[in-house]
Amino acid sequence: MKALALALAGASVVAAVAVSFTDLRGGGGGAPELTAAAVPDTPSTGGEPVNRAAEVGAPGPGGLARVAVDDQQREIPKGERGRLLASAPAEQAAILGDGVVTRDELATANDEARSCATAATAGLTGVVFDSPQWDGTNFRWGFNAPTRELLAAAGAEYDACHARYVSVVSEAWSMAKAYERLIPLWRAMATCMNGEGVAVAADADWSEMMDAERAAGRDGLVSVCTVRAQSAAP
Repeated sequence: MKALALALAGASVVAAVAVSFTDLRGGGGGAPELTAAAVPDTPSTGGEPVNRAAEVGAPGPGGLARVAVDDQQREIPKGERGRLLASAPAEQAAILGDGVVTRDELATANDEARSCATAATAGLTGVVFDSPQWDGTNFRWGFNAPTRELLAAAGAEYDACHARYVSVVSEAWSMAKAYERLIPLWRAMATCMNGEGVAVAADADWSEMMDAERAAGRDGLVSVCTVRAQSAAP
């Protein structure tokens, strides 16, 4: 019999021999759009549930060790903190309040979401949520169910619990990493602006430098300092 693999961006959903269904999702969460595609015949399992996620891109055990020593916490970009806090449920606002997300906090948020989803599906026979696993950039976890209908029901609870405990924290974690490459440039730009007589904090971000430019009536200074900083970059 043909198994049915369900491919999605950043995660993998697999239906195996109509015996068990697996949904493996990434740290970003959210309900994926499922697209059916045929995969090779699956050998008989004697009725045992099948999890073939590893065959379609799930992280292997080696992925758990691919974290840099200095990647245990990330500072949330100042210009994004207000927006993230405003959109965060109370459970996540408590994590974001200090402007930093640690990997331990991200792990705890995922664990709480899993506990939430497990409790919400306690009456659904055969639904099992996996423990969150680090894949080198974020935590991934999924779930198994014996039917498509139960898989969909479990997915709905996953989405609700992920939104309550994880989604904004995960966004802040990922965003902070993306901003890291800009920090050296911004530091050089801030030095330039202070040298031009427009006072900004040494750790000012782009929006703060633009505000200082407007307040000083020095239109174009941020652009000038951007060019200088880029030219001086190694």
